[in-house]
Amino acid sequence: MASFRYGRGVRLAGRRDFDAVFSRGRRIKSDNLILWHVAAGNPSAPARFGVSIGAKFGIAVRRNRAKRLVREAFRLNRESFRKGLSVVAYPRPGCLWKTMPDAAKDLLDLSRKAGLLAS
Repeated sequence: MASFRYGRGVRLAGRRDFDAVFSRGRRIKSDNLILWHVAAGNPSAPARFGVSIGAKFGIAVRRNRAKRLVREAFRLNRESFRKGLSVVAYPRPGCLWKTMPDAAKDLLDLSRKAGLLAS
């Protein structure tokens, strides 16, 4: 049975984790989202995920909603991602997500294009 928890083991936390992905990772863009991704040290560990969002996105309420939507999209689809990845999502200013399925579609489409999904 798949676990849908979004605990410490699957979150990127701290500046060091994010900096490692930004400096060594690859980037892929769409209209609403930018994904940075890098293979982590342990290839059998679950994929780790973090969200970075700039002040240009809008007021705090909009930024927090976008973060919640993309985190939930990852949480529900975590088993689809290859093991051993670290991924950072950056919702772009002007992002048009209204619901979680919108965010999930963008996240999964971009991840598929980048080859981040397990078969």
